[in-house]
Amino acid sequence: KASGAVLGIDLSPRRTALSIYTAAGNHQRCISLDLPLARGSKKDPPIPEIERIRRCLKVASEIVQVIELFSIRHVGIEGYAYDAKHQAHQIGEVAGVVKSQIWLKYRIVPRIVQPSAARSHVFGYGGSVSKGDIENIVKTGLGVEVANDHEADATVVARWTFDTVVAEEKEARA
Repeated sequence: KASGAVLGIDLSPRRTALSIYTAAGNHQRCISLDLPLARGSKKDPPIPEIERIRRCLKVASEIVQVIELFSIRHVGIEGYAYDAKHQAHQIGEVAGVVKSQIWLKYRIVPRIVQPSAARSHVFGYGGSVSKGDIENIVKTGLGVEVANDHEADATVVARWTFDTVVAEEKEARA
């Protein structure tokens, strides 16, 4: 058992997904926030910078509300700044806004969770896993119903964060 509920966050240019575990380690809920920071294709008109800023603030505001509503004490955010071809700069921007708002409101320092380490821990093996396979493993292995690959990633991050918090708290008590 952890000292509080856990929130896993997957940030992407098209959607943010959240996954919540209770302090007892039971999955509670997945939430998708469809507030794109980037256009869907090059044919779409660019998103004005002011609109991107508004969306970053809206994502952070929604996450802060979830933290309040579900009494979250621990937050994990999927690592984001390693692959510029997937618009990591936009993910990094929203992550910075999210981290600062969580700190200002709740004094929670989110953990940045490396996707490969989280998947290896949760799935029990390393290596490359496709988005579809991650969804299926989360559904069948963890028994968590997810609506998309972002919710699956957020669930893996939440599970890793929960297990890490429990291990750290157990070690601190020993």
